[in-house]
Amino acid sequence: MIKISGSLTATIYYLLSISKDMTKYLLLFWALLLSLHINGQEDLLQGYITTLDGKKILGYIGSINNIEHTSYLYFENDFRTDYNIPPQLIRGFSFWEDSVHFIFESHYYKRSWIYLQVIYQSDEIVVYQTPNIQINWLWSEGKITPRIAKSNALWIRTENKKITKIKKRNYKRKLKKLFKNSSPDLAKMIGQPGYQFQDILDIVKQYNQIQIRKKRSVRI
Repeated sequence: MIKISGSLTATIYYLLSISKDMTKYLLLFWALLLSLHINGQEDLLQGYITTLDGKKILGYIGSINNIEHTSYLYFENDFRTDYNIPPQLIRGFSFWEDSVHFIFESHYYKRSWIYLQVIYQSDEIVVYQTPNIQINWLWSEGKITPRIAKSNALWIRTENKKITKIKKRNYKRKLKKLFKNSSPDLAKMIGQPGYQFQDILDIVKQYNQIQIRKKRSVRI
């Protein structure tokens, strides 16, 4: 028997109420239902969500289901009550897999709330990617298809707290703009061998070391 959570039902009724295409969202409902309650039950990972006021709620993390540019995290608390949580309702979440700690944060980007996965973090700069547990549900020619989200872009957040989306086609312009004031010498290197899109993590680590040295020199 397939179990339907109360939060899932409420979510889908809301989507149906605002949709001009009832059939489309009805099919989306069944896709989300099957994803959460058939495939996802055995793959839950121990972790926690962080509420907007900073509290941690222990439980089990499932997949992120993305439907029409809206994401829902599947979460079960320790009492096995299940929830489907959009990113605007929590700060983020974390889980452990094979002794590795994975961290995800909620962000507002271009008028939409999204979940992002942290892949590098320091006091000076943070790098994110599309979550590796995200499933995108696509509607095309009367059919709905689940696809694992691909990380074809990165997001970078510096001390100003704003996130910048970086793609292969625009990385030179955006990285130069991002670094030109705080690290002008590094900004000039962007695009040269060793400073290209595939080297972003190394570039970011170098930026971080430059900022740390600058702060140390100011203290002296």
